Amino acid sequence: LKGNPPPVHARPTFNDDPPDTKEDSD
Repeated sequence: LKGNPPPVHARPTFNDDPPDTKEDSD
């Protein structure tokens, strides 16, 4: 993962949120 995810989501859910992970992994 690239440090911290964008402030789009309140909670830092990497593998918890499939849609969220899609953005992060990409």
